[in-house]
Amino acid sequence: MGVIQELNIFRPSIHVGHIEAGLRLENSAIHAPFSATIAGTHYPCTYNEITPEPLSILPKVKTPCIGVCSTGIGDAVCRGCKRYAHEVIDWNGYTEEQKRIVDARLAQFLAQCVQNRFRIVDRSLLSWQLETQQIRHNPDHDPHCWIFALLKAGAGQIENPAAFGFEVNLAYREHSLVELREQIDAEYYALSSAHYDRYYLAPDLFGRESAG
Repeated sequence: MGVIQELNIFRPSIHVGHIEAGLRLENSAIHAPFSATIAGTHYPCTYNEITPEPLSILPKVKTPCIGVCSTGIGDAVCRGCKRYAHEVIDWNGYTEEQKRIVDARLAQFLAQCVQNRFRIVDRSLLSWQLETQQIRHNPDHDPHCWIFALLKAGAGQIENPAAFGFEVNLAYREHSLVELREQIDAEYYALSSAHYDRYYLAPDLFGRESAG
């Protein structure tokens, strides 16, 4: 898995007040019958399923693709966006509702991985920094996903996480932000792979066993 490339885009900024949050999707939490233990950490793997809203209100779901696709070389789960191979192939044919289901799963899995290592101390400051630094992110995702967007853009350039509205959890303060970013990406992939194995491989295996 390649190293995430940073952009040299960070510049001095002054927080002048609270940034109004944009449209927030109303989610209803559901608990999937699935859990995984990855790198010594237990993930219950619950994620938010989107509550239907009028399509005229909801913004269109942007593709999760980050331009680093490994499904073309045989991976069942993309090492870039963490979608499953069939989701990558069929994405343009999905309805907006189908895309939201996939997007919600990806966002919640990523948020779980980030939350193990970071704590948000000022959500409005974090949001403001993302806007000021012009870093691509989804304002409707869990704000822990915003931290990962910051780390992807410039983990090596952030000297004081508090200035960006977050802090490193005590157990991980001996690690650099670059190391933590790579750890999160690896666990995010492992978590997505475990979910894929549980829901897409197991039924096929059971089916072949039954057929035999």
